[in-house]
Amino acid sequence: MKLCQAGGAGKDQRTAQTAGPVDRERAERRGLTRREFLIASAGLLAVGLGGSCSGAEGAESPLLDLGIFHRGYPRAFFFRKSEALARRGVPYPEWEETFLPLNGIIGKVLQEEIGSKNDSNLEYFTRFKERNPEKVVLLHFNGMGRNPDYTEGFFAGHWVYKAGTSLTRAAAEDGDDIVLLYVDDPTIFSTEVGRYGDRGDDVGIAHMGEDGKPDWQRTEQVKLVSVDHEAGTITVERGSYGTEPLYWPEGSYVAPHVTQGPWGNPDSSNLLWSYNFSTLSPRDAQGRNCIDALVDDLASKLGPDGDLSSFDGIEFDVFGFEAGGSPEVDVDADGVADAGSIDGVNTYGLGTVEFAEKLRDRLPDKIIAADGHHIGDYARQHQRNFGLLNGIETEGFLDMNDLELENWSEGLNILNFWKENGAEPSFSYINHKYNDPQGGSQGGARTPAPLSYERFRLVLAAATFTDAALTYADPPPDDERKVGVFDELWRGTEQKTNWLGGPLGPAVHLAEESADLLDGQGEDWPQGFVDRLESEGVGFERETEQESPRLSISSTEPDTELAFTLPEVEVPGEDLFVTLRLRAEPLKEYPAAVKRYLGLTATPGGSGDAKTQSTWVGQEAFEATFYFRDIGPGSVDLSFQAEGEEPVIFERFRVYSEADAMYREFENGVVLANPSTRPYTFDVAGLFPEVSLRRIQGSENQDPETNNGEPVEAELTIGPKDGLFVVRE
Repeated sequence: MKLCQAGGAGKDQRTAQTAGPVDRERAERRGLTRREFLIASAGLLAVGLGGSCSGAEGAESPLLDLGIFHRGYPRAFFFRKSEALARRGVPYPEWEETFLPLNGIIGKVLQEEIGSKNDSNLEYFTRFKERNPEKVVLLHFNGMGRNPDYTEGFFAGHWVYKAGTSLTRAAAEDGDDIVLLYVDDPTIFSTEVGRYGDRGDDVGIAHMGEDGKPDWQRTEQVKLVSVDHEAGTITVERGSYGTEPLYWPEGSYVAPHVTQGPWGNPDSSNLLWSYNFSTLSPRDAQGRNCIDALVDDLASKLGPDGDLSSFDGIEFDVFGFEAGGSPEVDVDADGVADAGSIDGVNTYGLGTVEFAEKLRDRLPDKIIAADGHHIGDYARQHQRNFGLLNGIETEGFLDMNDLELENWSEGLNILNFWKENGAEPSFSYINHKYNDPQGGSQGGARTPAPLSYERFRLVLAAATFTDAALTYADPPPDDERKVGVFDELWRGTEQKTNWLGGPLGPAVHLAEESADLLDGQGEDWPQGFVDRLESEGVGFERETEQESPRLSISSTEPDTELAFTLPEVEVPGEDLFVTLRLRAEPLKEYPAAVKRYLGLTATPGGSGDAKTQSTWVGQEAFEATFYFRDIGPGSVDLSFQAEGEEPVIFERFRVYSEADAMYREFENGVVLANPSTRPYTFDVAGLFPEVSLRRIQGSENQDPETNNGEPVEAELTIGPKDGLFVVRE
């Protein structure tokens, strides 16, 4: 097995991309505790995962030949409209012409989710790649489960079930298709599951083995029709999903699947069966667990001899770090609910690390990405396998319901941390996709939010500040094109993709030019300042062995997470902006690939209206920012909470009372952003002396009032929660 490294000479230098410190961690070899045997059994304990396994050792990744990595900014590609139009039978020449303007496409060509087979998707995507080798072509793939009609190569024990019950009467092999099964506990079954709440459970039946656990080698799958709690029966459709009705003696095991969806047409799509990523999941006759089966399946398709060999990689949608469904989940298939954790260790999460590691080993020169925009309490929904994945998708910024971009700095932290700690080449992207909270829905189906060009510009600015790409589910109007292109992506009417060129430096937070409210105490760490920190079960130590002082924060009591508060910070203005350079020891129960999270909560007046922003933190120092709008003026408590009890190191901590206005300068333009709730005036003449700037000339059906082609004056005022892309003459 090859260890991985982030950063270094392998980074693409062709666009002068500025990157922060890189993660080169190696998990230390150490003795096993009672709880660590689970990690060791997964082969993960001594593996430090801080970067890419792409290509041969020391060789430049062939992915860097893709235009999205070297042609300049903004980096953008088309979302699943490419898949939809191919499925509708749009003639290939017209289809290709639609998707040429940007840096590539992403979409589904397999049946793991939608179910309906359409060969034109694969044909179109493959042909597009052959004709346009510089364009990135990515497979969109459900990372949590799959259509049960598309399960070749898997066996019944590869899926997650809820803790089951037993038959109280034998079930005959012959008989009607719809039959009654007598069960000990009918309450575990439901006829109201799925996206629309109108499906019955899919149910697995297995013999009980000699060890008292269900034996999934010989099974039958059935569909639940109804439940009778009083009679202790369930009515099922037998022999479903390619299985045959079998004789089941009294005492046989019966368990409902953990499912999701359906995500396709509700009249023709199945519930999806969830993968069992636990390191303790059952193994098939070849000794493979679900991880091995899924790796074999994807490697055979995306590998050198596969139908998808020309694809540049894969993005795992809804790929969680914890077992979904409910606390009744039973990942080790012993008939007892465990919610994915055994002896306090998340074996499901460990399995996702093992899966990512094995897939990376089989596909060293492919982009591997996954959903990753949730953090903190929501981290279970998304991946945190740093060093193995190239990056993440963030659906919305920070998510599809954050229309006001309240979590602006948290989104920047997540994307910047992945840039510094993901596999090379770094590849994360924002999917500009928002839900309309007033639009209503049917069983969870989204209603797109009305298009806001202000929001789009601010989100695209976030992407350019963090070296991320952008795609979009809801295109702008266009009378001539089947899929519209936002003006900022190709310089309006000039239609020049990647028009900004390369960056001339990192993004700049103008708030940092104001006075530090802590007056440098978060750098020198004087004892009087440290004594202001309030906590229970947490200790603070000023360390001076390094070139600069730092504050070590550790637990003084067993099983105590690090939580502490700096009270009564006087904020003179409306906004609060915090910068924190920090690092942390890894969680003891998990490999170093699994980073920790830290949240900062700002509470005005000591109570009420608290706002939280978060960041990932690892063994290498990372510069995080935390922006709180409209939190002042007045006294504000700053409360920190870090995941785990292992030490965290604060190297530099500064506090400002300014809006987080930002800009980044490029070869051919400048990107400016105002995430505050008030207009912000940029000193253009002072920031860019002897440089002439002008607005892009936008198309008539988008926002020509903003993008009017006019020169930019010495001072430029940008409205609340808006951005601007201007041309350097």
